Amino acid sequence: MPASHTPAVPEGDQVRLLLAKWRQSLELHARYATLSDEHYQHVQPWPKHERPARWIIDVARQKAAALARLVDKRRAEGDRVFLEALELMAFLANLAGLQGLERYIPLASVENERRDVLTMRARRIEEPTQEMPRPPAMPARKAADPKSVTMRIASGKRSAQTITEALVIDDAVRLLGWGQKWHALDALIARLAERPPAAEVRRILREHRSRIERKAAAAVAASR
Repeated sequence: MPASHTPAVPEGDQVRLLLAKWRQSLELHARYATLSDEHYQHVQPWPKHERPARWIIDVARQKAAALARLVDKRRAEGDRVFLEALELMAFLANLAGLQGLERYIPLASVENERRDVLTMRARRIEEPTQEMPRPPAMPARKAADPKSVTMRIASGKRSAQTITEALVIDDAVRLLGWGQKWHALDALIARLAERPPAAEVRRILREHRSRIERKAAAAVAASR
């Protein structure tokens, strides 16, 4: 009786299977981005980690798709050295325990998904909100000075604008550090949650370009 033999996986298929698993996981993470922290913690049997922001998930999806296209191209060209190098890199990344860090996107699978958590959340959204009890009546106050009201509104607008600009600047610094081109930043940042439209992002990038480039260069230098 011949000895049992496990057929070898064709060249490059290990990487393609791993990429497919990663991309499926990232699609699940994109779905979970709308969950509350409580629901997110129970939708999968997660290891300890810091919940990834939606923009990080979106960037990871783009990078995984780009790598999948590159693998298919190199596989069609018969570039075995490139495919073997990627397989070794994936093996070493797991062996070195990259998931020991808390800031990573843990692997999510359809098999481990808790559908009851998603169903529970959907049911809560569909249920009508009960009327909240009215607060006790407050004593009448003296009418506010129109000038002071205008000043407070203007101050609030400036604060919100400052926060938005800080978010866009931080996003741009991170994306540049990850190798993104300047001309692609406005579209990438505008797709992130709680970010302004692309036109406003372009304005912020244009006004703060020198500051962003200095911070990105400093971050790259510090990581070396």
